[in-house]
Amino acid sequence: HIIRKLGKLAGIKIAPHDLRRGSITETGNVTNGNMRIMQAQAGHADPSTTMRYDRNREDLAGQAAKKLSDLI
Repeated sequence: HIIRKLGKLAGIKIAPHDLRRGSITETGNVTNGNMRIMQAQAGHADPSTTMRYDRNREDLAGQAAKKLSDLI
């Protein structure tokens, strides 16, 4: 409730889970996407769970397909 209330005072809509997801994403940014570090920080047993939290690397399969398409 505190996070939502502070967000409202700042004029933004935010929830505690947004901060968790943002911290995982930022950890990926500063570790060059090191999934082991991100997974350890998040405390997830399954790396696919951690991948769902990472906003900057959400569509890696799509990015790979585009790069291959550009080469052809």
